[in-house]
Amino acid sequence: MPYYSGFDNAPEQAGWQQFTKGATGYFPWNIGAGGYSAPNALSHDYPVGNPGTDTVTDWYVSPPFHFYGGGHLDSLKINLYSITDTFTAQDHFGIYYLTGSPDPALADTVVLLADLTAWASSSNNWRDTGGFAIPPYNGSTYIAFKYIATNDWFVPNVDNINMTGDTVNSVNGPAAYTNNIKLFPNPSSGTLNLQMPDNKPSVITLSDAYGRSIRRQEVQALNTSLDVSDLANGTYFISIMQGGRNIRTLNWAKQ
Repeated sequence: MPYYSGFDNAPEQAGWQQFTKGATGYFPWNIGAGGYSAPNALSHDYPVGNPGTDTVTDWYVSPPFHFYGGGHLDSLKINLYSITDTFTAQDHFGIYYLTGSPDPALADTVVLLADLTAWASSSNNWRDTGGFAIPPYNGSTYIAFKYIATNDWFVPNVDNINMTGDTVNSVNGPAAYTNNIKLFPNPSSGTLNLQMPDNKPSVITLSDAYGRSIRRQEVQALNTSLDVSDLANGTYFISIMQGGRNIRTLNWAKQ
């Protein structure tokens, strides 16, 4: 944290994934030209094919974030285009947060942050939204966009997402402790070094960009070297737990 994505390059696209929960065989979520800021944005074309019978329900879900002290979806750009200048009873476009799993069917909680369906317009204008509070959660939290449509020309576009996480504070000042956790070199090609403020027993979990656990290791040292030479290039996360609580998650890149 902070986090930004305009879906403009591989790092900004890393970890995002689609979940199809309705009719299949129609246009999926797509990253391409036509954003608020060049070169790209996220969009979803309307379904065509069996008018009024097939309902598309597609989610587009972020990589995992860790809001131990809470956080904010500060701002993003939305263009909700409809050739008819309105929406139907079946249409829906909403911003959600999920906890526990990126799959909405498996998530511990699925919470609507904003229903923007009524923004549908033929004016084809970008609008600002944001300022959504995300509560503290001791685990993985995901930001998600949900699109539902049957046969209306109802096309959402998303760009320039900004998020921040709030600092965790207490009498003992854990923020000062966790800020002294260092991970280097970043990016790494072969060996990743983790430097801790002390040698308290810790559990390190290495996850990929989708939040899937790859490796778990117990350590009790100031300095730990991790061999990551066998991993494919991309974005990864390292979570550090002490006393059964995740105290910090760091992202890094394999190149």
